[in-house]
Amino acid sequence: MSVGNRKKGGRAGDGKRPGGYGWLLGLLAGAAFFGIGAAQGELQVIWQKAVMICMECIGIG
Repeated sequence: MSVGNRKKGGRAGDGKRPGGYGWLLGLLAGAAFFGIGAAQGELQVIWQKAVMICMECIGIG
């Protein structure tokens, strides 16, 4: 590859990606679903399951 064909300066991945704000839509959707689950009391259920799994893992549950 000749020197003239390479990009000058910069690091790998410096180029713009198409749809650069797609992550924001995912973040907002995740926050909305998290809020819906919390409003329905699902956080308590998940916390209880996490505690039981952890206690079983270390052998005291």
